[in-house]
Amino acid sequence: MNKKITSFSLIVIILLFASCNREFILDVFNNTGGDITVISSDRALVETRYFIISGGHTRVKNPYWLIVDGARGRWSYYAAPISAKGDYVVSERLGPLIEKFQIEANGFVYILSRESNAIVNELPNQPLGYPLMPQKIEPKNH
Repeated sequence: MNKKITSFSLIVIILLFASCNREFILDVFNNTGGDITVISSDRALVETRYFIISGGHTRVKNPYWLIVDGARGRWSYYAAPISAKGDYVVSERLGPLIEKFQIEANGFVYILSRESNAIVNELPNQPLGYPLMPQKIEPKNH
């Protein structure tokens, strides 16, 4: 009887871990030359704002749609993560999957290798679909 309960418990635990969806996060590096606010929206269009100083970076949750608001204007992107494997994704143990993006002064968004931990001057070869270009550009009103 104890052997059946133990086996059943093990199966339940395995199924729980196998069915868990891991959170996807972007680590966004700001190489625009000025401070920016990144607004991320999930699929339900619930927004979260992140302030990133020039040369800094922060982790952005729910990266379905991104808006970057800065001194040069407001840029909008469809930014769903590209994949859950390869040279671009960091998998934290029992934590989120992380892709690293670098936003440039022209509004282009480059994906960085998983080893990158700072602004990159020599950008790596980009996978199909990258760099991201703004879907919508709104100039800054002065």
